[in-house]
Amino acid sequence: MRRFAVVGGTTSLVLLGCAESLTPDPGSRLAVAPSPRQQLFSDSATDMPMIERFSIKFSASGGLRPGDPVTIALSVTANRATSAAEVSVFAPEVALSEQSGWKNTRPVQGQAIAPHYRATRSLLYAETAEITDKLTISKAGLYRVVARVVQRSKEPLTEDGVWINNAANAELWLFVDEAGGRVMSSLDVNSLPDSVVRAPGIRRLQGRLG
Repeated sequence: MRRFAVVGGTTSLVLLGCAESLTPDPGSRLAVAPSPRQQLFSDSATDMPMIERFSIKFSASGGLRPGDPVTIALSVTANRATSAAEVSVFAPEVALSEQSGWKNTRPVQGQAIAPHYRATRSLLYAETAEITDKLTISKAGLYRVVARVVQRSKEPLTEDGVWINNAANAELWLFVDEAGGRVMSSLDVNSLPDSVVRAPGIRRLQGRLG
């Protein structure tokens, strides 16, 4: 098993619309701050059989209290040898909050968001790359973390007549609270306290603006 570090990269997300929309475009520029039930990425538009080039395992751990580091662990396995696999981790609501000085999570159209982590390297068949890093969330709220791996090299798109899916995604939701939060593999708004607005970003109490 080979390990490698992930370093910051260039901008790959751009705000394209309002806070309740998410419309991926054909490239790597994507809208941020979508509806909480929408996924940040979607790679499969049909139910046709496909070979998955990559497999992802994604987890987060920590007390999930404001200001405490959250440990993010990501494992990417190559099911097919790939000479250039780009691995990215996005935390869109955290990035928006940081850009506002942790005052709000409101997006601004055209605002650029960089990935929290990014690295590109080769992976042999069945090789696993492991990434571990820290994410600090300064205020209580609900935050999404998305991992994505994409083939950037020119290997064949099919194998024995079957299409190869050259991207894979994984998503986690972090509920951060002073009393201790939790990690959710998928968003369950019904598990959140009735006193808070059930929307991504810095916590807002019901009945209050801002």
